[in-house]
Amino acid sequence: MNTDETSGGYFDRASSATNVCNAEAHECRTQLRMCLQRISDVEAINLDLESRLEAQAREYIDLESDAVDSQSSAHMHTLF
Repeated sequence: MNTDETSGGYFDRASSATNVCNAEAHECRTQLRMCLQRISDVEAINLDLESRLEAQAREYIDLESDAVDSQSSAHMHTLF
């Protein structure tokens, strides 16, 4: 008779496999948390960049509008 079978070897191996699975699951959860944090960080950066881009676009539109107004005003003065 095999001593592993009589001394609970099967259960020891099953317990060991369970421990390995638990360790792998823990590692997966850790990796998932890190990925979720990175996604959250990138989303925050993206929102910041979007708001900066929108502000720059508004600034550019205002500058173009001022330039057009200035050119129209200069053109009107030369006519009179």
